[in-house]
Amino acid sequence: MPRRNSTGFQLDLPNGVSDAQVVTINTTAGPSQSRFAVPYTTLPGYHKPAGTKFYTRAGWGADESLRFGANGENLFADEFYPVQALTVHHTALSVDEDRKAAVRGIYRYQAVDEQFGDIGYHLLIDPEGNLYEGRHSGEELFPIFDGVPIRGFNPKAVTAAHVQGFNSGNLGICLLGDFTNVNPTAAAQETLVRILTALCRLCSIDPTANITYVNPANGTTRAAIALQRHRDWAATECPGNTFAPNFDHIRDRVAAALPGRRIKSGL
Repeated sequence: MPRRNSTGFQLDLPNGVSDAQVVTINTTAGPSQSRFAVPYTTLPGYHKPAGTKFYTRAGWGADESLRFGANGENLFADEFYPVQALTVHHTALSVDEDRKAAVRGIYRYQAVDEQFGDIGYHLLIDPEGNLYEGRHSGEELFPIFDGVPIRGFNPKAVTAAHVQGFNSGNLGICLLGDFTNVNPTAAAQETLVRILTALCRLCSIDPTANITYVNPANGTTRAAIALQRHRDWAATECPGNTFAPNFDHIRDRVAAALPGRRIKSGL
């Protein structure tokens, strides 16, 4: 990772590798914040760990102009569908000391460089357990859904861009960091369990259920577990080779926190 104020860097490729793509992410540029912007938010049923915050897009400094083209067109139009599944990711990047800057960098990379038109995840979690609103979902200062979600009323979530081909009706929660060789911090895992529990309650999701996911946008079907890892949908190492084998413990903790469920694995 380049040092602060560096003007270049050198990349040493492994033996036998002759071609590589280098991506630079700007984690410092961002809009100035209005003193009237609402910095924090919440979700019904989400009980955040003590000392943590749930930042809105304004709270972490999202430059909303990145969502629009030269003629003012919305590059990633909002579409809302009932939630069928939840998927956990990692960024596979080291995390800036300035966590908000890290989120801004991911946003710019996905919205502009990858041409998604917005950040690809619904929510992000930093190593301290703070939560960040991801994909834009409207102007009412409420994350993910098309309005205030009410349990039992089949809330609809905005489509994001985190699992190609299986995005609509699939919530993406991303941990900041690379968990190829280490696990997420205890604080990050605690927030992950709590937010997944709240989302499962709101959307009437059984995290251990075997489902047939149906893409409401095109009818594509896929067998899945209602709460699973990115690698369960696609050929990827996400959310990291160290964290991935421990994911059953996360799912079991979520299941145990829901009414009428008991933990299964004992991990």
